[in-house]
Amino acid sequence: MPTPRAAAWTCWSLFYFTLGLVQEEQASPNTWHDTPEIDARTLPALGSVWPEFSSGDFEARFTFGIHQILNSPIPT
Repeated sequence: MPTPRAAAWTCWSLFYFTLGLVQEEQASPNTWHDTPEIDARTLPALGSVWPEFSSGDFEARFTFGIHQILNSPIPT
């Protein structure tokens, strides 16, 4: 059973995560997709994750984020 602090802070995490993703989704449908391709030779780490980082699948990103927040270990 979570402590009152863990429950309250998890609530805040979910609240701000939800607000941020909704704001991103509503901002502009093409914000990420209008960005030029990342040159993986110049920025190899970013280039390797860019397709996932710029994904427009908000529902899948939301579901993943909620799962990560709710299933992460509580720091002591």
